[in-house]
Amino acid sequence: MNAGRKAAERIAPRRRAFAEATVAAQYARNPSLVARYGEGGRTKCVRDTEYLVSYLAASIAYDSPSLFAEYIRWSRSVMEAFGVRSEDVQESLVCLRSALRKDLPLELSDATLPYVDLVHRHR
Repeated sequence: MNAGRKAAERIAPRRRAFAEATVAAQYARNPSLVARYGEGGRTKCVRDTEYLVSYLAASIAYDSPSLFAEYIRWSRSVMEAFGVRSEDVQESLVCLRSALRKDLPLELSDATLPYVDLVHRHR
């Protein structure tokens, strides 16, 4: 089994934990998010980030960076329509990257992080 498939199998069942770690880091880095989005916004952010992690795992499993890139493009436009700033979406990718780097063994994070980096660089 290749590293991408192993990474996807490790990430998918832990999507909620990755989402919670990502959002916790994002809110810690930017306390103004509480004032802007409230506690309900934080709950929605965890839910939305969980979806994002699911798409990331699927993209890695099927070796399809474009699947993840298209999901990010679509979700960014939906979130912006609901008043979420593009910068906040970008910041969540930075925090997700950090959570993945922290939790995954080097071989698996090396197979995972290029997907996140790709969409982070191409806003």
